[in-house]
Amino acid sequence: MVLDYYVNSLALVVYLAVLSSIEAGYLDTAVPISPCPEIFSYRKDLRTERIFGKLEIPNLQVGQPAKLKLVMSIVRQLNWNNLGSINQVKSLSATSGDIARGKPAQYRVNFPLPYPLPTVLSIQLNGNTICTGQRHQGISTVIKLEKVLNTGLQSEARNPAHLHRQLETKFISSPDGDCGKPSSSFLSRLAINGELAYKGQFPWIVPLFDRDHPRNPKYMCGSTIISRKHIITAAHCVYEAEGFIEPSRVLAIPGMFNTDNFFDENAQLSDVEQIIPHEEYVHDDDLNDADIALLRLKTTLELSDYIGPVCLWDGGSDLKDIVGQEGILAGWGIREQGTSSVPTFMRTIVVDKRQCSLNLLQMSLGSARVFCGDGRGATPCNGDSGSGMILKKDSRFFLRGVVSKGMVDHETLKCDATKYALYTDIAPFLDWIRSAMTH
Repeated sequence: MVLDYYVNSLALVVYLAVLSSIEAGYLDTAVPISPCPEIFSYRKDLRTERIFGKLEIPNLQVGQPAKLKLVMSIVRQLNWNNLGSINQVKSLSATSGDIARGKPAQYRVNFPLPYPLPTVLSIQLNGNTICTGQRHQGISTVIKLEKVLNTGLQSEARNPAHLHRQLETKFISSPDGDCGKPSSSFLSRLAINGELAYKGQFPWIVPLFDRDHPRNPKYMCGSTIISRKHIITAAHCVYEAEGFIEPSRVLAIPGMFNTDNFFDENAQLSDVEQIIPHEEYVHDDDLNDADIALLRLKTTLELSDYIGPVCLWDGGSDLKDIVGQEGILAGWGIREQGTSSVPTFMRTIVVDKRQCSLNLLQMSLGSARVFCGDGRGATPCNGDSGSGMILKKDSRFFLRGVVSKGMVDHETLKCDATKYALYTDIAPFLDWIRSAMTH
């Protein structure tokens, strides 16, 4: 028994020595061998360079939930609050389509630590073992992850091509399309200024990240989905001293809730194909006229309960028609308690230009295509730029403004909630938006 303990301890010491070399950068890889590579494989996330597990589960039936159990072994004592997770790779509709075509369903396994990597002991589906591996030699911790696999509805699988065409039509930004409608369970949860948003409450809000540092993308601004290929933000969000940044630097993540969690199972990492700023935008214009940009995504979004377009404004362009109306703004800006990694929302009242000029101590807003919002004690702040201000009509929400500027108290250098926020007015730009979407 003493000899066994000595051998096992020695094995652990050797393993930890190798581990230290890996973490110090002396070794490039220490990836275990999967006992069933056709079901479980180790992959590298090219954005974060972290290793994750990919599960490809065969022989599932659409409409019949399945219970998956993954058991792994890791040479490390763990914080039991984080044992990793199993997340669906594709949307539910795409997953059920794969299953209907006889393809395996795909899932991502996020490990609790970058290193050491766990090894697979067993994979069970509905109690039946479909993969068996061997436990680490020496002292180790066993991890058990379970997930009930949602395989969709039978009706969705009868005609996958029809389902795909049906989803394509959800591009629409007109009142009779499927836009501007969060889940009905969320509608009653709208609260007073500055409240935390619920996941799925505003499925059109999208955080934008700067890839200038690939290993640690930096949050830039908010934006709003208006179609399955297009999002709208403020032009100044994608502008630097040298001019507008390259599209490849911008990472949009629809469906993301916590900006610290890049493994959100409901999120879709989306590359930007083209940045289309309004040609009349001038960066040093104090009035912020034409502070609007359209971003075209490289791939078409898969719609879900957490990802969907808001309706594009369809009313008149006369600002007087909406003065006094209450709008809603949601985004990842700074709150009184500090930077927020989850979205908050506030209510704001549209005010006329004369009242706006008086509040901002500005002689006139002139012909600038902007309006002001009175947050009544709340205001957009750093990080809210580019986020959309929406108005509700009947049961739908319509995009009417884009956050252009929140005011700062010059003494405290904090966002000044006594001042109105400045929004780019969407209505005068509708023709430009539609034209930019088709080119």
